Amino acid sequence: MKNFSSLFVALVAFVATNAQTPFQRVYTTLNTKCQNSTCHSATAVDGSQSLLFDGSEAAVCNALVNVTSGNASSVAKNEKLVKPGHPYMSFLLRKMAGSGFDTDLALDANEGTLMNDINGNQLSNKEIEFVRQWIMFSAKKTYTTNEPKPDYQLVSDYYDNPTYSFLPKPAKPAAGTGLQFRMGPVFLPSTGAIEQERLLQQEVNFPVLPEVDRIEGFMNQQSHHFLLFQFIDSGSAAYRDFGMEKVAIVGGATSF
Repeated sequence: MKNFSSLFVALVAFVATNAQTPFQRVYTTLNTKCQNSTCHSATAVDGSQSLLFDGSEAAVCNALVNVTSGNASSVAKNEKLVKPGHPYMSFLLRKMAGSGFDTDLALDANEGTLMNDINGNQLSNKEIEFVRQWIMFSAKKTYTTNEPKPDYQLVSDYYDNPTYSFLPKPAKPAAGTGLQFRMGPVFLPSTGAIEQERLLQQEVNFPVLPEVDRIEGFMNQQSHHFLLFQFIDSGSAAYRDFGMEKVAIVGGATSF
């Protein structure tokens, strides 16, 4: 199998306003809503005890990030429980979300049912979305002051406003004619520092060495440029940190 990586740069923005760290918020959701004496705990008896949410923050983070799922269908898709920078290749997110939240996160027939909360209800869209954003922003336990990180307030602003909606996704190419790779959604503030450059590395996992004869890109109406880079070899790509990063390409040298 050939592994290639490409860089996607889009005009996005970020403002940090949260009291909890991003992973503390994710951990709180998993620890308080997705584990009890019968669910994702050491005393569970339904098989979910193989993934514990009743441990410390560090233990839960270590059990998730870059850990291979025990589900054969997920493994065949090159997924991890949480794959930093790759929400659509993270089995935990798909188990939390499913097709009702986003058709790109659908479970197949061999991947079981949704991971509901301890009361049997699906997690809220806002909770699921924040997990998606945390994964997109490198799925780190801790972030330094200047590192890009998911912003809970921006996610809340979106989901608490009934007038907002995602733009329709473009149709996927027919089988055998191409592959579709998705970046986003990325949430932007409507005021303040709204012009920043963000970079995201995308691992494409082509099953064979392809001959690329066409690339199509789609952006929403609020975006006005998109840059695509390809690493010269897999060795160069391996040194990148998968996840959203802030870069400078306007008015100075490119840095990433």
